[in-house]
Amino acid sequence: MLLSLLGMNKSRNNNASGCAVFDASAFNKKFRILSEDDFNRVLVSEKERAKRSGRHFILMTLDVENILNEGQCIEDTGQVFVELKKNTRNIDVIGWKKEGRSIGVIFTEINLFDPESTKKRLRDKMLRGLARWLPENGESKIDMIIFPVNRESKSYKGIEDLSMVSDLEEESLEKSGFSVTVEGDSATENNQPAASEDFLYGFAKQKLLLFLGDVAIISLFIVAGTWIRLGNPAEALWPFSGALAFSLLVYFCVFYVFDLYNIGRAFKMRETFPRVLVAVLLGLGFETAVFSFMPQWQFGKWALAAQLAVAVSVICGWRVLYAKLFQKKIPKVGALILGAGKRGKFITRLLNSPFSPYQIKGVLGDSPADVHSDSGSAAILGTIDQLDSVSEKVWIKAAILATSRNASPDLVRKVLNARLKGLDVVEMATVYERLTGRIPVEHIEDQWLLFADGFYLISKEYIQRIKRLGDILVAGGVLLMSLPLMAVTMLAIRLDTPGEVFYRQNRVGKGGKIFKIVKFRSMVQDAEAQGAKWAEKGDSRVTRVGHWIRKFRIDELPQLWNVFKGEMTLVGPRPERPEFVKDLEKVIPYYGVRHAVPPGVTGWAQVNYPYGASVQDALNKLEYDLYYIKNMSLLLDIKIALKTIGVILLGDGAR
Repeated sequence: MLLSLLGMNKSRNNNASGCAVFDASAFNKKFRILSEDDFNRVLVSEKERAKRSGRHFILMTLDVENILNEGQCIEDTGQVFVELKKNTRNIDVIGWKKEGRSIGVIFTEINLFDPESTKKRLRDKMLRGLARWLPENGESKIDMIIFPVNRESKSYKGIEDLSMVSDLEEESLEKSGFSVTVEGDSATENNQPAASEDFLYGFAKQKLLLFLGDVAIISLFIVAGTWIRLGNPAEALWPFSGALAFSLLVYFCVFYVFDLYNIGRAFKMRETFPRVLVAVLLGLGFETAVFSFMPQWQFGKWALAAQLAVAVSVICGWRVLYAKLFQKKIPKVGALILGAGKRGKFITRLLNSPFSPYQIKGVLGDSPADVHSDSGSAAILGTIDQLDSVSEKVWIKAAILATSRNASPDLVRKVLNARLKGLDVVEMATVYERLTGRIPVEHIEDQWLLFADGFYLISKEYIQRIKRLGDILVAGGVLLMSLPLMAVTMLAIRLDTPGEVFYRQNRVGKGGKIFKIVKFRSMVQDAEAQGAKWAEKGDSRVTRVGHWIRKFRIDELPQLWNVFKGEMTLVGPRPERPEFVKDLEKVIPYYGVRHAVPPGVTGWAQVNYPYGASVQDALNKLEYDLYYIKNMSLLLDIKIALKTIGVILLGDGAR
């Protein structure tokens, strides 16, 4: 029975309501949707793509038969498609699953690790958007199917836990303000990785090589030192094998804490040497403390001295050698930037880094006028209409979609056709997030946030309970261990300058709730008598004691009391002052999103970005904060906590 969504069948040429005859081709052209045949071809292609790339996608079918009343016409049906287009992205596909009877929508690039949560969120959104057309039992008219991937065969063993924070070289960092991060969450679990993620193999191999070099160096010095002491190689190996394994674990941890496995960092001697020195000293101290309780594992003073005297210089030298021989030999994927506007220039600057996984072959403009415009450092090779011919000439595997959001449907169709031929099309914001550990707030919109992977742990109550329990246990332990340090700090503040030891200040917490944060006073009394002011580099208001407690974050210790009260958490976006929040929300997009979770003592922005004291700094830190909220997990919290140790000991970013 063809009771169409138009409230009429094809044989009804004239009707009482004055509705026009249903003309499928005219209808599809008017509303820019795929016909049944075209849509099902795309669906078959997506299924094959899912098998190859290991990425889920969701097929939504909207049963429109019997939804609209008999008095409703083609124009009413068109509004359904208009609503669907509002709630989908350019990379999603809309068309007829069954001509005149059911609409199909293919949601691509969905959350790999929690597709069920993504499906529920999409379903709820669609039910709200289509509420005025759906009957009381309208929920049954929307069907959503996840096309799964066989997750048992994993050639990326361990890659899903890969955690590499990668900074651009110093010159690029100063020029663009970016740092490059390759996060394991973006890795796929499949036998043949997508073209845009081939570089993960190169990163993993190089990181493993760096680690194996450290293992060889540390093992050599420990075994050699023990051999010299005992005079028998057999006595140096087996009896101390457990101690050797423990030492390797200790050094791996401290090297990670001090960012020495960051293969995106330029390993320059002036930056690497102090990091290695502090890391070895910390590892040696911990090693000595543990071995004092285990006499059978004691290498002896000479073996430990060899580690300190020689390991520092050799490990530094190994990293410099590694940088020259391997670091920049990252496999690159040929790519085109689709869009010559602000978004295109923005992503082009980032991808021109020596550590970029893409080799930018050129830019395609949105219109012929763009061909003569300045695209920055990449040549404009034509327009997106010429994507097929240009991609064949320059040999690319990927295209970065950086068009404006008002791109014409014809341009979108051109990109879709190229994708169906095997070109890997990735949104600019997604690439930026994967590479930098940030979300480009000036280049996204509500639609991107709505359909982006992540954000699902915000509503997971059991995760929040685990996080809260961890906060209480860790905060209690740190408070107990730091009591002597806090007592000395209180005395030093009292003797240094007159005024209160503790400083209380209003901050904005979860849901915009105001609370009072507690810190050790590091500035002169009444430092803000004339109003709120950003802390500046070399700020004259900072006291002598305040300079040191700010440098090593000792002034933050009293905030653990805020953690106990539930006003803060250990890891989360740093709470900002209400006076600044009021102004920042007016000029920075999505600034209020950071208040969706409790503020933290430390956070993703704090371990990746120096102290912020301007609107631009606030915007950059918000990009990190949104990344954390989107990808929040216990594993990420542990990573941030470990990196915080390195930031504190090295005094990075303090003012």
